[in-house]
Amino acid sequence: MVNQRYFNKFLPWLLVGLMLFMVSCQKKDTQGGSSGKGKKNSVPAVKVKSIGRGDLESDLVFSGELISFKSAKISSRITGRLEKVVAKMGEKVKSGKVLVKIENGQLAAQLQEAEFALKVAIASVKRSEVDLASITSQLQRSKKLEKGKLITPQAMDNLRFKEKASRASLEWTKALKEQAAARVNILSAQKEETQLKAPFNGVVSARYLDPGNLVNPGVAVLEITRDDPVVVRFNVPERNLAQLKGLIKEGLITLKLLVDAFPGQQFQARSRCRLSPVIQAANRSASVEVEFPNKKGDLMPGMYCRVYLGFRKKSQVLILPLDALVDVPLSDSKSGEPESGVFVVKDNKVFLTPVKIGMVQREHGEILSGLKQGDQVVVAGMNSLKDGVKVLVINPK
Repeated sequence: MVNQRYFNKFLPWLLVGLMLFMVSCQKKDTQGGSSGKGKKNSVPAVKVKSIGRGDLESDLVFSGELISFKSAKISSRITGRLEKVVAKMGEKVKSGKVLVKIENGQLAAQLQEAEFALKVAIASVKRSEVDLASITSQLQRSKKLEKGKLITPQAMDNLRFKEKASRASLEWTKALKEQAAARVNILSAQKEETQLKAPFNGVVSARYLDPGNLVNPGVAVLEITRDDPVVVRFNVPERNLAQLKGLIKEGLITLKLLVDAFPGQQFQARSRCRLSPVIQAANRSASVEVEFPNKKGDLMPGMYCRVYLGFRKKSQVLILPLDALVDVPLSDSKSGEPESGVFVVKDNKVFLTPVKIGMVQREHGEILSGLKQGDQVVVAGMNSLKDGVKVLVINPK
């Protein structure tokens, strides 16, 4: 009983001591693991790129859109039922090709009737000409008889009256002939409108009606678009107009296009350029249109694009990836003003080196001072770097 009493008295203290021992061991293990991990990752990893030479172009960059060179909606001038649509959407067509046919049975009958009426009018004119010629000849003979008083004055008056009436009848029949001819022309033109033709070489870009529908004047059936060349339209701010005008030579300009449909692909050409003579008050810019060749049809009207106009070019200059640039602390700046620099890797150490940048072309810039060809600069992993620290280069070049 005594031993049991002593055991129960010291049991809680034994448990507390055991727990403290376990916590102490766990803390040592944790510190040891953290220490080992810290030693393992103490050298930061970086990616580098060697400085080389290349060509740079300084670009004016604008956002633009592509529009069709020509576009026309094919519609009829008459009312009729749509009989046939010859062309399909996306089909290339030649100028003058029949694209749409409208029923013309009733119109053809009216035209035939008008042509017969014209023939009658022509015959009436000929008969009136014959009658006039006969009366004129009779009047000339009667004038000789009148000198010899062989014909009465009343008979001469009757002949003169007939001659005037015959001339008036001839004029009347000629007017009827012209009227009949005009009606034939009108019906012929209307019959021509039953066959709608392509006004220029292009491609069918839209179809609005199917056969069987009633066609009314001015209602479009098809749309024809010419997309070679395609027109690049963009706005140039007022401050860039002098640079733009300097690029236009004899109405031509060189430009490059980038479109989202073809990532990484550039379209380049020297093409005819048109510059608006007025500045838009809303955005203080001028509209520009450039006819851009599109033989393969890759560029489609309606696409948005980025327009690059190169106005300066330098060859074989030292080129720096702009991703490598970092801010140089003011304490390290020799000029006492904010500067840009790069981390240069030498003997697995990085050294913060101030640089001066000249011409810039998108993600690259010209090195004016601070670096030489072959220097390795950090392009990734420079956020936590300090001047003189050791690094691990994971892509040595």
